[in-house]
Amino acid sequence: MEITFYIRKDIFWQDGTPYTANDAKFNWDFFKYNAVPRYTTTWMYIDHVDVIDDYTVKVTTTMTSQFLVYDIAGLAAYLPPNVWAPLNNTGLPNILAYDPSTDTNAAGMGPWFGTDGGASTRLFGTGAWIFDYWDPVGQVWEVHQNPGYFQLTEEIVAQKATMFHEVGDVNWDGEVWADDRGTMGSKYGKFWFMPEYLADADVNLDGVIDVIDLSLANFHFGELREYPTP
Repeated sequence: MEITFYIRKDIFWQDGTPYTANDAKFNWDFFKYNAVPRYTTTWMYIDHVDVIDDYTVKVTTTMTSQFLVYDIAGLAAYLPPNVWAPLNNTGLPNILAYDPSTDTNAAGMGPWFGTDGGASTRLFGTGAWIFDYWDPVGQVWEVHQNPGYFQLTEEIVAQKATMFHEVGDVNWDGEVWADDRGTMGSKYGKFWFMPEYLADADVNLDGVIDVIDLSLANFHFGELREYPTP
């Protein structure tokens, strides 16, 4: 199977470096040739990658699968080459031991690195949110909005609302509370083809309202989508 990806021309890594077809190839080759175990079920089917031009890249696989298209696309922008290229072919233990979230070295990084809007550590990607820090005791991530993201602020806010809905905010009111669990309970066991099925209560979108949905609401019970600024 041959998959051709046409890349947007307004995508940047969060350090300000443009994202191109060569970056996609770097990611796929890095996972495959370093045999990164977590993504084996994707890279094992990649035969080779050809860069057509700066914004066009073709992947040839050893099997045909609609789902493989999405899996391969999902691995295209995990690793900024200017961060990970020095670790390429240094051995899997060395690669897995590296923690970019603690690395603030600006050498070789793009123009946004270390600025108010850009990434402050080498843990960065291309998405709407930029990592600031992780509190392992409080289990809290701190992020800020990526000012160089290609979507509008309104679109990002809508994306955040959708992400929070998917952890248990059934009624989309910005809080996971008893009413969300109550709605899930009243629709428990209903499948997508049943008249009683409520799509909003199926927060993990697997076609059935079950213990997984309830577990998400229980785990995140009491959480808010937006917290007041201290």
